[in-house]
Amino acid sequence: TDYSGHSQRKRPESSDIMMSVVKIVVTWLQLSSMASKVKVPTSNELQELYKWEDLGNVSPWSFSQFNCVARMNFYQRYYISALVPVGCMVLAAFIVFLRWAFRREVPGVSLWDIFIMTCQMLWFLTYTMVNAMVLNVFKCRQLDDDLSVLADEVSIVCGTQEHRRAVMFGFVFVGLYTFGLPLQAFFQMWSNRHQLLQRRMRVRYFFLCNNYRNNVFWYECFGMFRKAVITATVTLLQDDVSVQVFTVSLVSLVFLTVHTHFKPYAVPMLNELETAALFISAVTLSSCTFFYFKNFSGGNDLYESALSWAIIVMSGMFMLWSLLLVSRDYAEGVREKRRLKALGHDRKRTVSVVAETPPADPFTLVEDFPGASGIDGEEAVPAQTGARRSEFTYSPTMANIKKVWTSGSSFKQEISKKVSSRFNE
Repeated sequence: TDYSGHSQRKRPESSDIMMSVVKIVVTWLQLSSMASKVKVPTSNELQELYKWEDLGNVSPWSFSQFNCVARMNFYQRYYISALVPVGCMVLAAFIVFLRWAFRREVPGVSLWDIFIMTCQMLWFLTYTMVNAMVLNVFKCRQLDDDLSVLADEVSIVCGTQEHRRAVMFGFVFVGLYTFGLPLQAFFQMWSNRHQLLQRRMRVRYFFLCNNYRNNVFWYECFGMFRKAVITATVTLLQDDVSVQVFTVSLVSLVFLTVHTHFKPYAVPMLNELETAALFISAVTLSSCTFFYFKNFSGGNDLYESALSWAIIVMSGMFMLWSLLLVSRDYAEGVREKRRLKALGHDRKRTVSVVAETPPADPFTLVEDFPGASGIDGEEAVPAQTGARRSEFTYSPTMANIKKVWTSGSSFKQEISKKVSSRFNE
């Protein structure tokens, strides 16, 4: 049994992988969309692709319609983005309240466990967007000897009191959120590493360690740190584009190598899927190097078009592959539920009795057994003896209870508590 809570079945690659596939796709979208932040002109086809990939950052400011309706300056967007983690906690509390109000409680799982799981999920989805917005406050560019503005927002003058206050807040936020969020998840799982197979812990950290191998349950924390590094590289190196494009390409290749070394998933199919996602992200980010040098040498339009369409085709095939995996996992889940439902109509009840069983002797009738007369002809299930833990499969008939009752004197007390009381009820 792995940390996802399910045993290794005959086809583990199709068991409970939907959530892991969604995480891989979201990570791919967030990393690939960073190419649009690199200050180099690219082809029109890639610009359109970047717009679609930016949806993975779940940023409302990615939509021009939202910007037209809710007009905000940089500092308003900045502080609202910093409050997103708190908003995630409020939303998680509201979801937990709805589950409590509609009595959708899970046996053996507290509402606190569900609250933690929901918070971790929402923080994961918004992590890249929040970091990208907060890190923008640190990067200024010089326009004149006594004038510098934000690299991402030229209307904001650096060095003012409002800007210095925002920078101080940014330092605190980076420590508590950019580094604190992966670290808190790691230390929580590390402190409970010996209980991660328990039902409560599986629910609490399901989104973080589902389908990972036991010895790399922390890998999702590293994945969040990976996104923070790429975001910081793109944001903080905007003044030197040559260094920016080279560092982005290098960092993406390093993280691809790290993944191929660890292969963190217990399901081989998921390792292959994330390898493909990181490879496409590395190609997308490395293509910025080509477009940067193309501005100086003129380049080859045919090669530019071929590179752009190669990235688009690879991205489309990756999405198709992910959708097929999710569809297959969903279809097999539906078939499994139908199979269990069909078996449930004819399923027999089992009662486990722990007792000192006597040797396997022929059954002897007990004359004082209540209601023993006239039931010998009924169909009975023989009792299994000779084992310390005996399991009796029975249907509620007097003949079966009689056989159990007569299987040995040491069973009478146990059966009177476990079987007869249930039958009488």
